[in-house]
Amino acid sequence: MDTLVKIDNWLTRILEGILVLLFFGFFTMVCLLVLLRYGFAATIIGGNEGVTIAFVFTVAIGAATAIARHEHIAITAFINILPRRARTCVHVLGLLLVALINIAMIRYSIGWISLTGAVPWYPFSIPQGYFQSAIPIGCTLAVFFCFVKVILTMAGRDRSETLHG
Repeated sequence: MDTLVKIDNWLTRILEGILVLLFFGFFTMVCLLVLLRYGFAATIIGGNEGVTIAFVFTVAIGAATAIARHEHIAITAFINILPRRARTCVHVLGLLLVALINIAMIRYSIGWISLTGAVPWYPFSIPQGYFQSAIPIGCTLAVFFCFVKVILTMAGRDRSETLHG
């Protein structure tokens, strides 16, 4: 169980580092694009598309990281008044539902990528599938974190405030 906790913490830290880099990258690019556009009547070819790509990857990875940190969307007012055992059951059920939704998203996004992924994306001339992969990557990470949290919850090792509050 300690190994699972270490993997969970290690992967979460790596993903948070990637998120910091992505945020810094698209913040810098937006500032630079605004400065160039209004200050010099110029632009960077593909700049807006690059910002969009960074944003999509940030959202996909950030959603998975939110599950790892217990910061995903949850309405806990009702859950918090339940007895501890019922709280645990509802928490696990919620994680399993989030995992199920993400599994459905993986399935549908792979079908979508298989239809449109080979088309080059202007101005990069790179197949769109590379950029569209953000969805199945983020959803796979989300499913992983959901199952890790379910295992840790069932073992009594989850640190969620919902369970211990």
